[in-house]
Amino acid sequence: MKQPDQTGRWEVSTYVWMPAQIVVNQGDEVTLEFVGINSASHPTEIKGLDKTFTLQRGHVTRIEFKADRPGVYPVICHTHMPSMRGEIVILPKT
Repeated sequence: MKQPDQTGRWEVSTYVWMPAQIVVNQGDEVTLEFVGINSASHPTEIKGLDKTFTLQRGHVTRIEFKADRPGVYPVICHTHMPSMRGEIVILPKT
């Protein structure tokens, strides 16, 4: 934690996924591109989709999968918990 500056101002940094929720339909072929902006790295897991990767600052990481099982799949950066958490929602076929 940084002490306040000479004017007494405090600053806080937090990391989040933007967008925090991605919605796709069952049966879709999905390609996601994650762009590393801040922090040196983000060791990331997409639970339930068996996807793990480390997003690096200044790099693009592409993840591909078939949305074959409806549900909600958490996207978690293990370094910046609890704020850097999102989700992929796979809607069932109708």
